[in-house]
Amino acid sequence: TDKEVLESFRRENEKIQASYILVTPEQFEKDVSLNDEEAQNYYAQNKNEFIVPPTMRVEYIGLDFPEPEPEKEETAPEAAKPATAVDQTLTVTEEMKKPAREKANAIFQDLLVNPDMQTAGGKHNVEVKSSGFFSMEQPDLALGWSYELLIKLFQMDKNAVNDPFETPQGMLIVKITEKKDSYVPEYKDIAEKVAEALRKDKAKAIAQKKTEEYLKLVQDAFARTELKDFAQTVKSLGLEVQQTPIFGRGEYLPLVGISKEFQDAAFALTEQNALSGVVATETGYSVVHLDSRVPADEKQFEEKKQSLSEKLLNERRTQTFNDFLSDLRLKAKIASNLPQKKQ
Repeated sequence: TDKEVLESFRRENEKIQASYILVTPEQFEKDVSLNDEEAQNYYAQNKNEFIVPPTMRVEYIGLDFPEPEPEKEETAPEAAKPATAVDQTLTVTEEMKKPAREKANAIFQDLLVNPDMQTAGGKHNVEVKSSGFFSMEQPDLALGWSYELLIKLFQMDKNAVNDPFETPQGMLIVKITEKKDSYVPEYKDIAEKVAEALRKDKAKAIAQKKTEEYLKLVQDAFARTELKDFAQTVKSLGLEVQQTPIFGRGEYLPLVGISKEFQDAAFALTEQNALSGVVATETGYSVVHLDSRVPADEKQFEEKKQSLSEKLLNERRTQTFNDFLSDLRLKAKIASNLPQKKQ
């Protein structure tokens, strides 16, 4: 309806400015005390937090493309001048890439017969390199391989050799030499990591409790006066007050970043109820105060009405279709008779 479109327009185009306090867990980590019994209990209750993802180790051969050459420009002799770094365009032509592609294919054909990388490398006089263990979540950055290639490799079996993969730098042939499934390490192997996680968890709880205390102090101070000056009240409590620029939904904010929780809480505030509760964000805990609100310029509504209406309809259609599919899956009661892999 027109009313729904107008409400969406106002929501997308209104802006606010807010002040807030931010209490970060990091400032309390040094005050946290731990013992081994606590750490072991934390490990037992949060084992999923310490799962090591699937990892692999590989051997690989890299065949670099030639260094790029400056493009030749046809110019009259009198206009000829020494080329500079500024006016040169460096290119690697398809013809220049051809030898590396052909050599990579020849190596791959040999590996199909005998998948020994060292033998193939010696035959073709190329270096065979090895990696350490790496995962999708923590790839070996020194390799510089693309996400696309990593996905492909992690779908392959141990001892499999991928067909030559072309990168901007050259050709790659990779053999999976070892694979490890995901697992939860023993406590003794990750005791320091568990202690650090517990320290952060305790510091987070302290930060939340402190923020609740600060909120109560601000609320009490506001109750004693008609003039509710958030910035002055916070400063009188010995705390640091932050202020956002004027911003709209989805915009990046200094210190806070793009936090849906923070922005939802800020935009929900009104002149009559200008103080939020404790808001949990990625960076810490906040108490937010609405300073000002800039309404959407409704003079622009008519020109944006049609496109916004179509956008809302498309969103609603998509949501309706997704709900329909979810309902079908529930009603279908599909049972799988495929053999299940043992854990």
